[in-house]
Amino acid sequence: LPEVKSCCSCLSLETGAKIIGFTHAVLSGATIVYLAFEEIDYFHRHKYRRGSSLAPSFVYFTDVGITLHFIFAFYLLQGIYNKKTYYLMSWIILQVATIIVGIFLLLIALGLLFGSGHPHNIKSIQMDFDRLIMGVIFTLLSCYTVLIINSFRKRMTNNATES
Repeated sequence: LPEVKSCCSCLSLETGAKIIGFTHAVLSGATIVYLAFEEIDYFHRHKYRRGSSLAPSFVYFTDVGITLHFIFAFYLLQGIYNKKTYYLMSWIILQVATIIVGIFLLLIALGLLFGSGHPHNIKSIQMDFDRLIMGVIFTLLSCYTVLIINSFRKRMTNNATES
């Protein structure tokens, strides 16, 4: 991966990494709370048979993914403050996997869009154009955060070997 010298051309890599870690922790934590309330609302809207020994349980892919992001955000912060590069690397691996899945989903969405024969009418396949654009922006932003954290990890490794 290429290296960057600073975060957003005005912050040090360490400061940028801390901002990324705290932002990641807060946003993924807020998303977990939001999804929990959405699922509680879903259960209240749907009625299930009384006396059923099988309690309805729904574990969505996004719930597991967001929970992993929440946990790994704290790994990232732990790695930054305690100078442990393997915590940073675990966060980088999770982010790269997320980026790969995101690119795959974007390619599927674009394939559906152009494969439907109506590229001028996105509503024909029930896809909002703004969601597609947000997916592209989120993927690009995730790539940049990985570059920042990886550059910071490399700098930490170089400083540790020089000492």
